[in-house]
Amino acid sequence: MKVFLAFCFFFGSILLVVALFLLCFMLAPAEYILDKRDVQISAGTFRYPERIFPELPIKSRYSYPGIQTGLMAKDTNTTAYVMVPRDTGQAKPIFKAYAEQYLKGILSRNSGSGFYNYQKKELGVAGRIKLLDGIIVHVEGKDYTVQDGDVILFRFNV
Repeated sequence: MKVFLAFCFFFGSILLVVALFLLCFMLAPAEYILDKRDVQISAGTFRYPERIFPELPIKSRYSYPGIQTGLMAKDTNTTAYVMVPRDTGQAKPIFKAYAEQYLKGILSRNSGSGFYNYQKKELGVAGRIKLLDGIIVHVEGKDYTVQDGDVILFRFNV
C-alpha cells in the first residue's frame, strides 16, 4: 500500500506541474492578432486599415526604407507599427535593420529568432518588435503594475 501511495504521489505531483504549465500557456494573452485579410495591400496602401489594431483610434501612414507600405496606430498609452516589405525575401534584413536602428542606445533588451523585446526604464515604456510571416510588427506601451482590484481581459486563440 505504501508503494502504491508513493507512486500516486510522485506521478500526481508531476501531472500537477504539467497541468499548471498548460493552464498558464492557455491563459497567456495573444501577442498580436493580425488577420491576413486585414493586411491586404491595394494601390500601395492597406485595403482595410481600420481593421488593423481596431482598438487604437489614431492611424497614419508610416514609411521606412525597403517597405511597400506601413501603418502607425496609437492612443495615449500604446503605439503600434505594421510594415509590409516590398519583397518578402527582404523582410528579415529590413526587420533586423529597423530593430537595430530603433533599439540603438537601449540597454534593457533581449532578442530571439524573429523578435526583440526592450524596455525604456526611464520612460516607463516596454515594447516588442516581431517578424510575423514577412510582416514587421512593432508594439510599445507604458509599463503598468497590476493593482489589487484591477480587471484584466485575457485574449487567446484555441
